[in-house]
Amino acid sequence: DVTLFLQDRAFSPAGALRFAVAGNQDTAFNTVNGRVAPFLVVHRAVYRFRLINGALLADVTLSIRGPPSVPVFLLATDAGLLPAPLRVD
Repeated sequence: DVTLFLQDRAFSPAGALRFAVAGNQDTAFNTVNGRVAPFLVVHRAVYRFRLINGALLADVTLSIRGPPSVPVFLLATDAGLLPAPLRVD
């Protein structure tokens, strides 16, 4: 399992964390687990990503890059587990 906590964060010119306000996104960044532009080295295996959207202002659109033959399944939403895994293309 890999937990990915998505947030939008704003930073001062000195790099200090500050509260983002709507309309003032000049220094705002999307972060994953507190990091700007993170990466994860993966190996050929099955991974379960647990996504938590903690963004206050940003709309989040996710994509997975890789061979088109790699299946992606949705197992649950905010409402709980789905009755069966749903393949997402």
